[in-house]
Amino acid sequence: MSLMWYAETPVHRTRQIAADAIAVLALLVCYWIGTGVHDLTAELAAPGRSLESGGAALAERMTEAGAAASEVPLVGDSLQEPFDQASQVAVRSKTPGSGSRKWCRPWPSPWDG
Repeated sequence: MSLMWYAETPVHRTRQIAADAIAVLALLVCYWIGTGVHDLTAELAAPGRSLESGGAALAERMTEAGAAASEVPLVGDSLQEPFDQASQVAVRSKTPGSGSRKWCRPWPSPWDG
């Protein structure tokens, strides 16, 4: 007893081959769409990555400026505070979307934490 891949009658065999061809075509179209969406998403992520690196650099510079300001006699602590606050804001900006996630949706999400 051998395995038959397609029906013996020409009409059924033609339908089966056509269905297989359509399935292969659908898989190729899905692959093409998926790679296109992937490429577009990667392209759209570039501004977020630059914002993240810019925020990290700004946070580092503000921390350094605050450390330098803290060495000023008598008023160093007062001078350091604004730089520390600016550094904290820059740290928050290096995680893109973290502040906007809550106002983008009108309903709560389990990912909001």
